Amino acid sequence: MNISDRSGYRDGQGRANAEVAGKARLQGRQGFALVTALLVMGSVILLGLGMLFLSNSNLMIAENVVGNSIARSNAEAGIDVTIAALEAEFRRTGNLPTDVSAAPSTVLPGRTLEYSLAAGSPAWSGNRVILRVVGTGPRAAEYVAEALVEFSGAPSGGWSPFSGAVIACKSIQHTAGGRIDSFDSRIGLYTPATSRNNASVRTIEPGANIVLSGGTGLFGDIYSTGGVTLTGGVGVAGSIFASADVSVSGGAGAYTPYQIRGEIRTTGNVTAGSSGNIGGGISANGNVNFSSTPTVNGDVAAGGDIDFKNTATVNGSAMAGGTVKISNGNKTRTYVRGSTTSGAGPVSNLPVPPEECDPLNIDSVVAGLAAADSRPVAKLESPFVTITPTGVTTRAYASAPEVAASVNVSSTSLFNRTVSMIKTGPFKVGYGGLTVQGGHTVLYVNGDFAIEGKLTIEPGSSLTVVVNGGKVTSGWGINMSNVSPIGADGAPTFSIYSNYASTRDDDYGVVLNGDGNLNVSLYAPKTAVHVSAGGEMYGALRARNIKVSGAAKIHYDEALGALDIGEPPPGAGEASVTVISRR
Repeated sequence: MNISDRSGYRDGQGRANAEVAGKARLQGRQGFALVTALLVMGSVILLGLGMLFLSNSNLMIAENVVGNSIARSNAEAGIDVTIAALEAEFRRTGNLPTDVSAAPSTVLPGRTLEYSLAAGSPAWSGNRVILRVVGTGPRAAEYVAEALVEFSGAPSGGWSPFSGAVIACKSIQHTAGGRIDSFDSRIGLYTPATSRNNASVRTIEPGANIVLSGGTGLFGDIYSTGGVTLTGGVGVAGSIFASADVSVSGGAGAYTPYQIRGEIRTTGNVTAGSSGNIGGGISANGNVNFSSTPTVNGDVAAGGDIDFKNTATVNGSAMAGGTVKISNGNKTRTYVRGSTTSGAGPVSNLPVPPEECDPLNIDSVVAGLAAADSRPVAKLESPFVTITPTGVTTRAYASAPEVAASVNVSSTSLFNRTVSMIKTGPFKVGYGGLTVQGGHTVLYVNGDFAIEGKLTIEPGSSLTVVVNGGKVTSGWGINMSNVSPIGADGAPTFSIYSNYASTRDDDYGVVLNGDGNLNVSLYAPKTAVHVSAGGEMYGALRARNIKVSGAAKIHYDEALGALDIGEPPPGAGEASVTVISRR
């Protein structure tokens, strides 16, 4: 083979090798493209599956939201229709509708709203009821709506300013210990064995606070148009309703294991401190702070945060509009036995409704009596005084003869009753005491009124003292434990009405001292009252400010709340139904 032939062979062989290499490279690129296409297709499939999954999840979430919304709407509708049915029954009969055991049905075109009363509902406490309605919706959704409803007044009957044991326009401070409970003189005289739990303590002007300390035992509810502070072993057999902050601490006192047997509801914040155990639940528009180690037997609902600053325990559920948090660093303990929910939405407790401080218009009452007999009057002071509807006699000592006192006697009208009125100047009874006999008498005192000795009111008699501009003081060396606060004819046995206007909180227009037993209904809406005694009082107190600093026992006579005294303020005495709170 010549050289030219070999050269051609090499060129042909090179071209063949190049073609083979080119085909190999092409095949490699085609393989890579196939793998890339497969990867892209796989990604597209995965993306499609993911979108399908997300779409299905969103659909399920939307269905759950719709279901929960329907359940909530049904529950709210059930609350509305149940309240309406209870109100209709109350207005029709004048009696609390405690026999209602099922929520009325609501039928719309083509469907019926799905709801029912929750277990244990309705739960009555006095004239208040807690309603809990369970609404249901698609996908087994459930929502529980709750409302606290108060029934007051009646279609008929009398009206009285003595609707509670202790009522103050501006403040109540009870620092003495002792006991506040109730009884009903229409059933019988007070005994510890027959005592009742209807002795409410109330403030009635906006921002009026209540402070109880020193081991006080209250057998009733607290209604405060301001805040409430409980310290020092105070026990409350009822519930607390407030329009500002509530602070509870100091141990269970006589009500072990619970310092508050009922619940706490407020438009403000709640602080539960040292052993401030709550038998019911807590509901606050603001925050709930556990500053120590209390136990709450029910649910806790807060429009703000629920903060466990110490090792408190909630046996129910905890629902916060803000967050449920633990600030004490202990992250291991279970503080809530039920469910825990943050972002639960607001709590909408209503404030305690204010009332007219002076519904009788005490200045008008005093002016009316003054006008009924405008003759001048003299001061009356004696160790022994006897009052009858026809006049007053005095004695210098126990065996001395009686002497007719110089007083004005006339007939007038007071609180829808025709009465005999005795009018005097400043009136003071010494160590011998005051005796009332012969019937019902109004004593109009133009100045100070004071009793240092005992007070005796004979059966069938009563004394109404109306004090114009003066102060009232009592040594309370009195024993009226066997005397009913209300006589057989419905007249209060002993009552005091004062128009003294206090210039400051410690300017006491009424001071009750001593260790005896006193039956009295006190109405002093412009006056600060100081009870500094260790005895027992049967009746009711209503004043501007009330301070109790002795270990006195106050026994509220529920019959006083049924009296027909004067003209009620607008709306008073009428049947009314109020939704106190709702969530």
